[in-house]
Amino acid sequence: MLKAFMFDVEGVLINLEHYRYVCWKSILSQHNILLNDKLWKEAYGHKRMEVANILLKKTKLSQNEITSICNETNSLFVSLVEKGISSKALYAGIKNLLRTIKQKHYLLIANSSSQNVDILLKKTNIYKEFDYVTNYDNLKGFSVDEKATLTPPVMAMNKLKLLGNECIAFDDSPQNIDILNKLNIFTIGITNYQDKKSFNSKMIYNSSQNINYEEVTFNYYKKYDSN
Repeated sequence: MLKAFMFDVEGVLINLEHYRYVCWKSILSQHNILLNDKLWKEAYGHKRMEVANILLKKTKLSQNEITSICNETNSLFVSLVEKGISSKALYAGIKNLLRTIKQKHYLLIANSSSQNVDILLKKTNIYKEFDYVTNYDNLKGFSVDEKATLTPPVMAMNKLKLLGNECIAFDDSPQNIDILNKLNIFTIGITNYQDKKSFNSKMIYNSSQNINYEEVTFNYYKKYDSN
């Protein structure tokens, strides 16, 4: 029986591409590096260090130098978010979707490994909508080995005592979709401008603004009622 909806934050709930792009362009220019738009499309949506490695793979920078640039970029990003982000950064229709889910008395979970997730949700005025938000504070008290296996959805499921087949999850990362599938979660890929073929999800939308609650729940029950 369906009990919870999981949402990745950046790229699903909140559109931060402009902020990320501005930050990377600004910091790279300070290092006399031109931001390659083709590489940006390949990089956006990946984790922070993965973005750095993709954007800087053709340079002769050391890994320490790449890490330093990545940290500079994130500091600028946090500063911009704290000063300027608002609910206008939410994808169209997200507030109504969250409201519909809450009215149906399902749990709402924000899945993110970002250190900035609380800031993002609070600045866009949707933090209080969620029953559980995964962040770095949730990992306090766990060993290094335990942390390696505690992905955001696993943390949420453990905390709320959920089974995978009781959850629907939206994510814009093909890699995250694969992790969610292994947990037997009903997955929905948000491709943005990525190749649909890379998503092994049960359903696909090209943007969060196109998510249809009735269609999603219909397909969820169709899958599990037939099993």
